[in-house]
Amino acid sequence: MSTVSRKPKTQAICPYLVLGLEKGTSALTVESTYWKLHDALEEGRFLHSPQAWVQAGTGLMEVENAYQRIVSGEVEDLDDKIEPFWPKLGQILIAAGKITLRQLHDAIAEQEKEHKPLGEILIEKKLLTEEELQAFLSSQNAIKLPSDSPYLLGLRLIGLRIVPEDMVGIALIEYCNDHVPIGEKLIKRGWLAKEVLEAIN
Repeated sequence: MSTVSRKPKTQAICPYLVLGLEKGTSALTVESTYWKLHDALEEGRFLHSPQAWVQAGTGLMEVENAYQRIVSGEVEDLDDKIEPFWPKLGQILIAAGKITLRQLHDAIAEQEKEHKPLGEILIEKKLLTEEELQAFLSSQNAIKLPSDSPYLLGLRLIGLRIVPEDMVGIALIEYCNDHVPIGEKLIKRGWLAKEVLEAIN
């Protein structure tokens, strides 16, 4: 059984991107944007929805962290680099409707104990055939995404810790197929509160 050994690095998200700004934006604009986001994500505005309340609270903490990093000059050169989007096998399988997020998490937990490739575990669980695995592994290289929007929105959501990397990855893969905005996809799947997306925009 062949496997793809290339593994994406988890990248640090630039604090300017977390605020929705370009690196080097003026201090005045940074401060103005910070206060707008601070007010928009105020947790009291989201008491009607537990999901929105949690996501807004988490996002507000990350906005604060990003603002403090910028003000204190803790922005490094590494923060400039946007790694290309590299879809993971599990994300591709969920986007294709082959497995659920729960099944992926269960398989990853087993992978950590058994030290087997993810594809092998999914075959053993009869969630995938060997032929399907090879086809999905081959499709990884075909998935291309521009380095700007919607990828930057995805990175921003990850940086705000509103939506985890796997969920963003799944929405980005689906975007490659149908070009429906990733925010809409995340909302439709129930992973992102619509009002929180509106607040950060």
